Amino acid sequence: MARSFNPTVRRARAVRALFGHPGRNAAICLSLMWLCNLGHVPTRAAEERVAATAHEESVLVAAREVPCDESTANVTTLTSADADDLEPTPQSSDRAPDLATPGTEHGAWTAEQDTTQVNLPTPSATMPASSGNEPVKFQGMLVGKSTRQQLVTNWGEADKSVDTPEGEVLAYRIHPFEAVEVLIGEGAVVSAIKIALTTPLAPELLAKQLSLDQFQPATVTDEQDEPLGQAYPERGVLFMFDASDSDSLAGDGMTRLTVSHVVVQPLDARAFAMRAENCLHGPYTENIHDLKTAISLDPEFAPAHYLLAKTYLATGQADLADAAATEACDLEPGNAAYQLCRGQSQELLGEYDNSVLTVRGVLDREDIAPIDKAQAFYQMGRLASLGDVEIASKAISFQTRAIEIADRVSASTNGKDRRAAKRLLVETHMAMAEEIARQAFNDKLESLSQWVGRASGLAEDSISNDGGSVELRLMIAQRALGALASFRPTLDPAPWVAEAEEAARALLNESDDPLWQARVKWELGIAYLNALRVEHVRRETANALQYGQEAVDNLAEGAASRQAVHLSEQLVGQLYFQMGAVYAVHQLDHKKAAQWYDKADDLLTGPRPVSELYSPRREGEMLVSMGVTYWHLGEQARALKMTQSGVDLVEMAVEDGILAKNALAVPYGNLATMYKHIGETSNAAKYAELAKTVSASGSEGSPRVGRMPVDRQSSDVAQANAQQAKPARTMR
Repeated sequence: MARSFNPTVRRARAVRALFGHPGRNAAICLSLMWLCNLGHVPTRAAEERVAATAHEESVLVAAREVPCDESTANVTTLTSADADDLEPTPQSSDRAPDLATPGTEHGAWTAEQDTTQVNLPTPSATMPASSGNEPVKFQGMLVGKSTRQQLVTNWGEADKSVDTPEGEVLAYRIHPFEAVEVLIGEGAVVSAIKIALTTPLAPELLAKQLSLDQFQPATVTDEQDEPLGQAYPERGVLFMFDASDSDSLAGDGMTRLTVSHVVVQPLDARAFAMRAENCLHGPYTENIHDLKTAISLDPEFAPAHYLLAKTYLATGQADLADAAATEACDLEPGNAAYQLCRGQSQELLGEYDNSVLTVRGVLDREDIAPIDKAQAFYQMGRLASLGDVEIASKAISFQTRAIEIADRVSASTNGKDRRAAKRLLVETHMAMAEEIARQAFNDKLESLSQWVGRASGLAEDSISNDGGSVELRLMIAQRALGALASFRPTLDPAPWVAEAEEAARALLNESDDPLWQARVKWELGIAYLNALRVEHVRRETANALQYGQEAVDNLAEGAASRQAVHLSEQLVGQLYFQMGAVYAVHQLDHKKAAQWYDKADDLLTGPRPVSELYSPRREGEMLVSMGVTYWHLGEQARALKMTQSGVDLVEMAVEDGILAKNALAVPYGNLATMYKHIGETSNAAKYAELAKTVSASGSEGSPRVGRMPVDRQSSDVAQANAQQAKPARTMR
């Protein structure tokens, strides 16, 4: 893939794209809530505007000093005594196996040795809309079909007629109901019927009487999350709750909601979309069904396209997500939430430059809601973390800005914004923990513990008080394990593995939906992969292999519905590499190691994203380590080619400041050894000299010392929430 090798030009382009001046924002956001009356759709009250300046620093960040760069402290270098030995890179081990005598190719992969293969498919087929949706009839009238003339012929003249902005309303007295109102819409067609019950009834009883209990209702709420009614999208029926219920309590102190009115209307795209939004985090197959039905009813209903894109993102169907998000943006070009969703789909597809421009465009606007501004800063932080050291150093500033805004929104009376802000706070806190783990800090473990502990407390508050999903616990455990893998020495991963397994079991028991099950197993598989990385560093071979096999099994099942994109291919490739490294380094079994490396090869060396932003990190070191095993097995040509490819990637990482210059010592030394054995003395001398040069450079060129977040938040509520962390969720 094309890549600019002029570091000044490439860095300047990326920095300009990432760090333009964001403007101020005003509130404008999506609302799918619709009032329980005839034909009236309200507009949302604007949230308080949040001023966002161009200043990227934050009061949550304070400078700290460290005596040396932790990321390069354990780098092994070649000396004159071991110049003839090949070494795995620090990515795989701190040991250097002896150079093997060239032999035969490693044995073929047999059925007995095989394990589950992780296959990453193209996007899964979409579910066709059901043909079983049809509105109910009331007293012989079919809304959307029956005419005013047919109504008068069957029911007689109305007791009263009133003209409204929505159309003519005819009022009838029909036993046993208190009142019946019929809205006559365009073309003199019955467009809605509103029935007032004589005595309010429990919604469950009424649904059974009307044969609606076979359907899952969509709860209709106001902005404060107060329930207004229940919609049954398949039949065009809406139950309106008695307005006096909020003031009446049952004997157990709980409000008992009853239905005072029933509205019959045509099938409505908004009702199907609302039900999907109520269950946005799963189960996914039913959501896709509802949203595709909504789009079939109203192809220009942008919220349905947006929610469909969010569902596809959750299930890893990148192309479908991008297509749905693009459609939503085309229908409502000014909607910031839709644009951010498009940015997420572009990121998943590896279109990082486009994603940066999309998110940057949102940050530059002045008319967006605070929650969208916070989400944009979070996404920009994720994108910045992919870049070279100069760009990645901005990630913490972006996440800090996201936290400041989301923390304020988390106290909002608007239920949708409040829940989104609490979830975003968990994600941003874990992003901060990951950045701290990757960079060099004093008191690194202490700072990491604080951020993860706060994330855990926020998650528990969301789960207990705001309908948050147990999925948050799985996410925290997964990402905490990933952070632990960056430590040298690291800690026992077992408590976090247990947390991930417990959360996954609870999630798997929630639904048997195949897409839901696949997503949970994919996320659990990543947690096991991170645990494998930790145990490899700790030299706990048996645990590493056990976690690795669990990762393979879960990722194999989770990949069933996911699209093969660069990110997922790199993840699976890393899993195969880590399994092979355990055999190569800890058991010196290069034959078994090569069987895993064979699977990793194509995934790690496949096409890379064409982006001025994306910088390689440890991929090169993986290839160098794999080359050692193939050399031991006598596959000299393959070992040399793989090592050279790895050297190219390590050089890029050093150029971008991701790795210290002396990280090239092992790769250069291995090339010198290989060229010497095959008789290419000039190349051998060249790389031996390069190895000596970079070894002498020490940590020159290493990433600059990072900055440490202060243990502080902007609201007392968030501080209190942080105290709710479970005892198991600690980094100590």
